[in-house]
Amino acid sequence: RRWVPGLGFPSSCCPSSWEPQGQRSSPSRCRSGLARDVWLHCAFSTDHPAEVSVQWVLQQKGGHRKRLLAYSGASRRVEGLAPRAEMVLEEIPKGNASLLLRNIEVRDEGTYSCLLQIEGNTMGLDSSVINFHSPEKPTVTINVNSLSLVEGEEHKLVCTVRHYYPHDIQVQWLREPKDSWKVPDVVKNVLSSSHRQSSNGTYSSSRYFLLTASLKDDGHRYTCRVDHASLPSPVRRSVAVEVRGTLLARGHRPL
Repeated sequence: RRWVPGLGFPSSCCPSSWEPQGQRSSPSRCRSGLARDVWLHCAFSTDHPAEVSVQWVLQQKGGHRKRLLAYSGASRRVEGLAPRAEMVLEEIPKGNASLLLRNIEVRDEGTYSCLLQIEGNTMGLDSSVINFHSPEKPTVTINVNSLSLVEGEEHKLVCTVRHYYPHDIQVQWLREPKDSWKVPDVVKNVLSSSHRQSSNGTYSSSRYFLLTASLKDDGHRYTCRVDHASLPSPVRRSVAVEVRGTLLARGHRPL
């Protein structure tokens, strides 16, 4: 009696792209963006009815290794150790031990191996490597839509950038004059928060400054400009500024 591994399915597949590697010794690479569902296919066949057990194991950087799912051919049950990992119970006896990963996160990156045990003999099919080659686009917001100030009044302008990956990002505050043909000035004395990483692996940060209203700012726009690998062109969010003079500046005297 012999066991014959079959490739009725590609060893790796996902919504964005699948790149099969011709050699069995090289893992297939699956490129995926975040928050997507990914199938990692594992197919096998036997030339006789046999009791088959399956394990999916994840190997990550630093040598960290963990078991995700285990199927026992004796009990015909799946033991799930990872909450977002699934196998289709009815398909396993048919030779399909594929793994479904739901809502992919950065921490899911690594090498996935499908390990089979058939009548006491443990064998491994091709491994699959998940990489995140699809950057995630940031969302950009400013804390105000428009601003009406009295000369000398101060207001904090905050540009918040959320849900981007990888963390390399360029954020600038620009002071744009009324005349569109003039080159905008880069705002100085801008402060930055540190990158904050969310549970799904994307990042958020903010850049802010304190605006002291001047009559020279009246009619100008302050623009937050964000450039990131995920964007075909920079994202811009602007706030129009209106500045009024004080009563004394207008020539009025207090009563």
